[in-house]
Amino acid sequence: MMNRYHEVPGSGKLSVTTDISLRIRQLSPEQKALLLGLILAHAELVAERRGEPPILLLDEVAAHLDPKRRAALFERLSSRGQVWMTATEAALFEGIADATRFHVEAGRIDLL
Repeated sequence: MMNRYHEVPGSGKLSVTTDISLRIRQLSPEQKALLLGLILAHAELVAERRGEPPILLLDEVAAHLDPKRRAALFERLSSRGQVWMTATEAALFEGIADATRFHVEAGRIDLL
């Protein structure tokens, strides 16, 4: 895990970017759930120290979880500030009731 710190212009605050580069496809479902738990715990620590939650960017995270873990993730994220998740299949997000959804294709972004 590598953290990068950037000063937010005019605010006197630091922004933290965390890059975790792993070969996700080689992990078992339990290892993927553990990794996601570590990422969310780190986000909670950042929120506690900064006084506001970080923006979470989770790429293809729902595709790597079974339906039970996916539902638990959505419940945990429901009150965590701004969360962006990507997926190639809209059906992976069926368990999220209150969300703004976008469809991106061929350079177009459409609000769903």
